[in-house]
Amino acid sequence: MKSYSQTPSKAAETRLTTTDYQQQSLSFFWYIAHNNASIPEVTNLAATFPTNWNGFGRVSVQANFSVWSPTVTLSAPTLGSVNVQDLPPNCVISLGFGFADPAGPCGGTPPGISWNFSATSPANAVGGQLDATQLIDIGNSDTPMSGFSSPPTPYPNTSGTYDLDTCLRYGNKQGQHTALAGGSSALWNSDDSPSFPLQTGWHSFSATDRFRIYAVFMPDNLPSTPSQNSNIWVALGLMQWKWSGVATFPTPSPSGKPTPNPIWRKSSGAGSVTSVANTPQPLPVWNALAPTAPQPCPPGG
Repeated sequence: MKSYSQTPSKAAETRLTTTDYQQQSLSFFWYIAHNNASIPEVTNLAATFPTNWNGFGRVSVQANFSVWSPTVTLSAPTLGSVNVQDLPPNCVISLGFGFADPAGPCGGTPPGISWNFSATSPANAVGGQLDATQLIDIGNSDTPMSGFSSPPTPYPNTSGTYDLDTCLRYGNKQGQHTALAGGSSALWNSDDSPSFPLQTGWHSFSATDRFRIYAVFMPDNLPSTPSQNSNIWVALGLMQWKWSGVATFPTPSPSGKPTPNPIWRKSSGAGSVTSVANTPQPLPVWNALAPTAPQPCPPGG
């Protein structure tokens, strides 16, 4: 990989070209380790350099490398339930997959999903930082209440596109990266409870969110590492998960009499993990920051 850049609004990779391989100086990043040797770029590097050695104009060189990364095991030990949060006072009524603060005044259920990413570094390897990057595809729709004069503005959708979910790195339960020392193991864990506030003026609301969460690792830079060659975050594994739900609000009776207990009710809903890959992955890329609620990010990104 020639370069990889990340901002909240865009992550892009630049691949090496034939011209790059013909320069006297070649700088690049390994981004998928020898653990996944099915990708030829991982272990083989062929370059042609200009030279005047022994009268030859160019010399072709091919080298094989063994590049190893930490191994990782991704799991989701907790999957919560889809609920309508209706615990007054001072709580926003929402349709969500679990709740972020089950012990707080507006909670009452476990988080929607919790993650454990267990990583082991090769012997004699440099240490680094372990974390996660999550992308989200937001889907939702609403049905306005009949006769309501000012229906609420619909929430945005990402229409099949995966955007960055909140932060470049998700952060563990302490809002930090997790240190992984060379030749040792470490556990990164955190959780998520996505939700949508339910608006007055809707008769029903449905949500379908899909997620890709990457276990990512950045090796520590050596003292001799030039600043322009600082290490990048690489993806050690990938988990895909989703949740969906439908909530309804009672329709007023034709007689005009008040509907007893007119409160939002869950009609259906569930969440699940759809796939897990415990192998190095292509780098996550995106073209926008998802329109989700802002959250604190780990120090340093």
